[in-house]
Amino acid sequence: TTVSTTLKTATGQGFAIQYPDNWQAVGENTAAVTIAPKNGVLSGGAVGLGVILNFTPNAPGKTANLARDTEALLTQLKADNPNMKVVSNSVRTTVGTRPALQTVLGGSSPYGGEESDTLITIATAKGLISIVFVAPQQQVTAMKANFARMTRSIRLTQ
Repeated sequence: TTVSTTLKTATGQGFAIQYPDNWQAVGENTAAVTIAPKNGVLSGGAVGLGVILNFTPNAPGKTANLARDTEALLTQLKADNPNMKVVSNSVRTTVGTRPALQTVLGGSSPYGGEESDTLITIATAKGLISIVFVAPQQQVTAMKANFARMTRSIRLTQ
């Protein structure tokens, strides 16, 4: 998969991100945005290569807690994807100036074989923003610079 260095911007609920202009964004201006190259999303909606961004609002009466909310999301992801496992535990990082957690996950790729998923979570006043970078294991190295550039481009809008 060739990755363009010309960027476009996608916006979602609470965030904006730049992505290669030869990829497509679906779900803009909603709480769930998927960005992928032409063949990155398979029939049935499984993402084999791309980025999934989500905004999950705080439960009524609760404030965001990065560690707690990330752990709840990981539990949900593993329930939805029984083959998914944590490859490396959450490490602290930042997105812009905001504290964030980065967790590396592994599982079965919809293309066959293994995939590597890097989950980044950011707590905002209104909820949790999660970004999952998905790549088949054999494309992880090739996608590293693209995913890093996309991560640096994230802007929080709440």
